Amino acid sequence: MTPDIKQIFIDFTKNQFSFLVDSHSFDGPYTEKDAKTNFLTVYFLRKNLAVEYIFDPREEDIDCKIARVVNGKIANDYFIDSNGILVRQGLAKLLRDRGVRDRLFTNISGLSIEDRIKVTLEDYVNILKVHGYDALNDNASFLDN
Repeated sequence: MTPDIKQIFIDFTKNQFSFLVDSHSFDGPYTEKDAKTNFLTVYFLRKNLAVEYIFDPREEDIDCKIARVVNGKIANDYFIDSNGILVRQGLAKLLRDRGVRDRLFTNISGLSIEDRIKVTLEDYVNILKVHGYDALNDNASFLDN
């Protein structure tokens, strides 16, 4: 991943999702890079939930996950914890499981990686604003199976 693409992802995420801080009382944005996977994550945090934007440079994939916050920190487990409780899931899957059938994403085939990042993140802004009421309002039950 070139530093320019990494910085584009960070800057565009911070810009597009500032509404989480300004209008919905999230803290952040915070940025982390996983040394093992090389994934880059920009996340926003509230008392019960975090919204994570993840860029996988190997696959050139962007995802949004909703994670539980426990004692002020994002849950360590990736999907389900040792008690069988869902602690992290993709936003699109959570909405599909709740019956959302709208087309959520723009076709990005043929676009440059920079444009794919921008279009996909804009899609996630729209998805959260239209369908993510419970996530935006820090409703922990949003992750209940």
